[in-house]
Amino acid sequence: MTTPTPLETWVPRQRWDFLRAELRWAYRGSTYPYHSERRAYVPHTSAWLILQGAAKVRTAAGQVSAGVGHWLMAPPGERWQQTSEDCKILSVCFVWQWIFGYELFPLQAGLKLAAADAPLLKSAGLRLAKTQENSFPGSRNDLPRQTGAIGAHLKLQTDFNAWLAHYATAMMRQGIRPCLMTLNPRVEEALQMLDRPGRNLLRPAELSKKLGVSQSQMNRLFSRQLGMTVHEYCRRQKLALARMHLSGSELSVKEIAFRLGFISPQHFSRWFRQHSGTSPTQMRQSGVPMI
Repeated sequence: MTTPTPLETWVPRQRWDFLRAELRWAYRGSTYPYHSERRAYVPHTSAWLILQGAAKVRTAAGQVSAGVGHWLMAPPGERWQQTSEDCKILSVCFVWQWIFGYELFPLQAGLKLAAADAPLLKSAGLRLAKTQENSFPGSRNDLPRQTGAIGAHLKLQTDFNAWLAHYATAMMRQGIRPCLMTLNPRVEEALQMLDRPGRNLLRPAELSKKLGVSQSQMNRLFSRQLGMTVHEYCRRQKLALARMHLSGSELSVKEIAFRLGFISPQHFSRWFRQHSGTSPTQMRQSGVPMI
């Protein structure tokens, strides 16, 4: 398997097309009472600036705690989190990763950062939260489900990009370098095809035929560079997409099943339980809004 290496050289512009950047939400305010202590699967990176009280996050890799005047950065995945009753935060939650699953800035256990060491990150975050509230009133941490005009979307995206630039600077000042993989051209082309809308309906045999290589050769390339076969990659992406729909949309389980290419909701439910250890219904019931 090819391990991502620190990005130390200029990168072809086309390479950045493999980078996915998505704002889940940004807001400033008190945390919900049910966030005082809970465990959940979180599909995004969380950046919380503690304005009052304290917060703590624990993952399999370790634990990070933060108080007033500090950012707490938590990676996506399974986590246990705790906040004080009086906790108030500036919350920016987002996805910034390569389409093959690696985080651009891997946080491992998480990170505590003094706000005074990254003042522009705070000011950009406050501006982003204000733009969200003005453009999508009352959305708080329900931004993905909101509707709005193109102008509102572009304004929010502009402020989000500005915040990401300050986030990248802050990470690199902490010694966390952006990571990039050097991929075989065939693997790059395959990932482009698999990342298009409807990617999970493209079977490995169809992919190999489009690329003009055998399935065994394609699997060898994927295994060598990504540590998994084409089928395993598609399954991983499909599972991530299922979790995203279950935790961040109002689509019914039936609609999600058909969108992901399953022949029935029952087939989808069995598959989801097999690969996640829980049912779609249980996943949705545990997916109360995060902070």
